Amino acid sequence: MAIDDRLAVGSVLFEFVTTTIPPKNKYYIVVGISGNEVALGTVYINSEINPNIFNTPQLRGYHIPISAEEYPFLKYDSFIDCSHIEERSVSDVLQCLNNDNKRYGYYASISAIELDTVLQTLDNAHTIAPVVKRKFGIRK
Repeated sequence: MAIDDRLAVGSVLFEFVTTTIPPKNKYYIVVGISGNEVALGTVYINSEINPNIFNTPQLRGYHIPISAEEYPFLKYDSFIDCSHIEERSVSDVLQCLNNDNKRYGYYASISAIELDTVLQTLDNAHTIAPVVKRKFGIRK
């Protein structure tokens, strides 16, 4: 990828996000890059599955466990939320990566096996429009 090696599919990034209620520091994984390379498709890593939002077995099934033992930057065993793809501007993410706050930015890449599970789950998620999946290369 020509944008930045830290923005590859599977990269785990950390920053303060304003798209959550309340806004907070979050880890997220890059799951796709738009064809024109101006947007990233990302999914959040959450410490738990919110039973008020994900109140059916199908919705809870869109969450992939991720181990703090395997990924030591995590404080707890957590879940990758594959029920929704959050779109981020490449320029905004690059600004975060290149700022002076060393706490934010690139942390790791998830394993190829874990990434494959995430992408399959996203492709099967009925909560994500096919056009969004195609935009980020999850569905051809």
